[in-house]
Amino acid sequence: MLKSFLDRLTFEKRVMYLALYSVLVNSILAITKFIMAYYYRNSGGGFFLISGIVNIFIIFAKLVCYRSATDKNHFKLHTFMCGLFVIIAGAAYTAYMARLLFFETMHIRFPQWLSIMWAGVAFVELYNGVKGLFKVRGKGHMYRNIMVINLGISFYAIVLAQVMITSASVDTHWANYYDGVFGMLMGVMNILLGIFIWIAPKISLVGKTHNEYVLVEGAPAFEDPNVNIILASNPIYGKVTYLGYNEHDKISGDIIREYYRFKDLRWFMMIPIIIFYVVLIIPYLVGALIYYFYSSYSVVRLDKQMEKNGYQKVAK
Repeated sequence: MLKSFLDRLTFEKRVMYLALYSVLVNSILAITKFIMAYYYRNSGGGFFLISGIVNIFIIFAKLVCYRSATDKNHFKLHTFMCGLFVIIAGAAYTAYMARLLFFETMHIRFPQWLSIMWAGVAFVELYNGVKGLFKVRGKGHMYRNIMVINLGISFYAIVLAQVMITSASVDTHWANYYDGVFGMLMGVMNILLGIFIWIAPKISLVGKTHNEYVLVEGAPAFEDPNVNIILASNPIYGKVTYLGYNEHDKISGDIIREYYRFKDLRWFMMIPIIIFYVVLIIPYLVGALIYYFYSSYSVVRLDKQMEKNGYQKVAK
């Protein structure tokens, strides 16, 4: 019933409904974790406490995104608050996980079947988080922010999965070390996601894709009516191209992002990616962030190249 209702909605409305649903789920999770933190207060309950606090800040961040979708007049404030909540959650999480490296704590012993089941859930969340980022391309900043937050949630889920697995298979000292290092890494990743939420609107190509140029008097004109200029290219992350039409000494066109599609790979190349995607996902996301920054300067590179060819940009 819920699926049929969501299928009738536009992508944007579906994202917002799911965001509200996620707020409800995170509220239940936060309350549950606070209860477990109290119940296990003498044997590692602090981990549930910090996880519950993270859920609270995630709720705040998603509510800001929902508010921004209905109130377009305070976009900068909403973006700042959304990123701030994600950063605070990541910083608090990083600080707690760093504590595990210096202070001996008692570990909760989870049943092995529960650890394996939660690990499967965490990996699915990670997959859905990355998949959501692909689906939200070009839909708007706040819709992308929701997906970025979901990706951050999946990082926390992966840490919880590791904590549950190490509790059943590793002695307390090394479990603290492994959990602390990995938890700090995921906390820092969420801090970076919060910073990305802040700066993405400033460097995004949204609203900057259409560009027009006129020939400077005395300069030689393009002979080809179709203009195709590659501004950024990567075999993994795709390329950014300016496609324009040359007519009467004026070039008018748009910057187009072309994304690399993994489904175009041969089946034998997909197998190692599927098997090792949990290991590869972090370097992939770091590379994607670097390429995002590089491609965000496509307009600047286009302007310089057109100026070199004797064309002047038409002011919008």
